[in-house]
Amino acid sequence: MQQAGVNAVRLYEAGRNVEETRTLIRDLFQKFGIKTAIGHYLGFWDWPPANYADPVLRDRVKNEVLDMVRAYKDEDGILFWILGNENNYSFDRGVRPWSTPETESMPPLEARREKAKIYYTFINELAKEIKKIDPDHPVVMGNGELASIDIAKEYAPDVDILGGIIYQGKTFGTYFDRLNRNFDKPN
Repeated sequence: MQQAGVNAVRLYEAGRNVEETRTLIRDLFQKFGIKTAIGHYLGFWDWPPANYADPVLRDRVKNEVLDMVRAYKDEDGILFWILGNENNYSFDRGVRPWSTPETESMPPLEARREKAKIYYTFINELAKEIKKIDPDHPVVMGNGELASIDIAKEYAPDVDILGGIIYQGKTFGTYFDRLNRNFDKPN
């Protein structure tokens, strides 16, 4: 990896063994100068699918995320924290969908926007809590493409960076123009 010029790796989630994960982070950084970004799926792959309006899920995920931050924040090799990975597809594309009694009675576009508000508000709550524990590392939101990004801008202002997961083909097309116009955060 060092010969290829790799300077950072992403762990989609921290390992189950905190000490082994710390050792990995330290070894990558001390031996090779490679930083580590650690993420959390925020329950996206749980069964049944995560419902981001559910206070029980929110509390569980929040505790897991904050435990992760506490466990690794002092490692020199940490680059930043990543919240989610295309979780917005649960309301933007019907992947692992969820709803609330209120959104069930709404027209589809209105329901999608309401679920986006719920989700991005949760992301913002997590970002704020992470920064209380670790003000030294940025918080990244792992968002699929740019659907609902205008809602994220309004409801997740404490996110520092957009980690865009994009499928634009051979070029980025107008992705960065649309991103800057609708989110205006580093990416």
